[in-house]
Amino acid sequence: MKKHATAYSSGFTLIELVMVLILIGVLSSLGIGLLISPGGYSASVARDQFVSTALLAQKHALAAGPSTRISLSFGPSDEGFTFTVTRHFEDEPSIVVAERTVDASGLSVDPRSLSLDYGSTGGLSSSSGKGVTFTSESTHQACISSLGFPYTGSCQ
Repeated sequence: MKKHATAYSSGFTLIELVMVLILIGVLSSLGIGLLISPGGYSASVARDQFVSTALLAQKHALAAGPSTRISLSFGPSDEGFTFTVTRHFEDEPSIVVAERTVDASGLSVDPRSLSLDYGSTGGLSSSSGKGVTFTSESTHQACISSLGFPYTGSCQ
């Protein structure tokens, strides 16, 4: 009695290899579109930088004490759009605590510039929140509540 030897091949068929190449081609063509047009992300990046810088300003205001004023300002600059946190002392010159700049090409911001003061409790000196809208290919909003807490979305 003869035993039948079955040969199993380990590898990929031509159809499997062609399908993988087609999938890689489709995925890479979609990915290239994201890299070619980064303008769609500039509003989102600017909003996130604004919220991050506002949170930093609030933390400095909470740590600074009542005799020191913390301000957050932003506006256009030579390099793009700049967010600045400044510490103002009563009897000494002010110092810049943090400064962040984002690329402003294709980006519009409403309001174009703004300066906010934080109190020693971390809240805004004004009684109402402030909203900012960042627009490029898409629109993104951020808000700082009257309590000084920054968040993404519109002010209610």
